[in-house]
Formats: sequence, C-alpha cells, structure tokens
Amino acid sequence: MGRISKEFLSLEQVNGLLFEDNKIVEEPVERSVFPWGSNDRIAVLNSKLYPQKYYWFSCVTDYFMEIGISKVCFICGYEGICIIPIDIIKKYNKYSGWKANKKGRSYFVRIRQRNGITYLFADADHELIDITQYFTPIKMD
Repeated sequence: MGRISKEFLSLEQVNGLLFEDNKIVEEPVERSVFPWGSNDRIAVLNSKLYPQKYYWFSCVTDYFMEIGISKVCFICGYEGICIIPIDIIKKYNKYSGWKANKKGRSYFVRIRQRNGITYLFADADHELIDITQYFTPIKMD
C-alpha cells in the first residue's frame, strides 16, 4: 500500500470494518488496486493525519476509471475509512489540484472532519462535499 508506516489502519483493520461479503483481498492486483467482494476491484489509498487536521491523498482517478474501479477506499489514519464512488471523486477533481505522473493526472484528495461531518475540500473558493454517509469509523472496544 505504498509507504510503510504505522500512521494509518492496516488492510486487516480495514476489513474488520467491512461486511463479510465485502472484504478487500490483501494481495493487490497492482499497486493500490485490490480484489474486493465477490468479483470487483477497489482502489485503496491511505493517509496519516496531517498537522493541519486533514488527510491528504494522491488519486489517479482517470486511470482507476479506465481499469474499471467504481469505488475508492480512503484510509483516514486511525479514524476510519471512506469508501466513495469514483464519480463523486471525479466531480471533486475539477477543483482539487493535480500533478502529472506516468498514469496521467494524480489528483489531490483532501478529507477533513469537523463537528461530526466528514467532507472533501479544496480551498475557500469551492463548496465542501459532504461524504459523511461514506465514512465508517474505527470501532473502539
């Protein structure tokens, strides 16, 4: 899953948040792309919590769409996960910023939580996109 770190949930912990028939297979098809459920694939991206109190991800949205990914799982540090339909990410990408890489544009995805609401944000000139319905918090014992 990219970098080696102890700053976000492991795939095993992520799977603990998912229904039995929706587990992510821990052997990737390629970097950041994993088998998911019975016969689907999902992109899995992770981020630590930055000092500014948000999560920052780099997402190759167009490439994920080309290979048939319909949802992206964003691992938000130790708080939980957001499994977001890629069409929502695509709309957000219009103002989220990007950089070029070998698979095309890698878009910046930022997730923040405030007052019980989880949302995508870019800058003050753009509306926030409420993604609270897609957030699954880590279960505390």
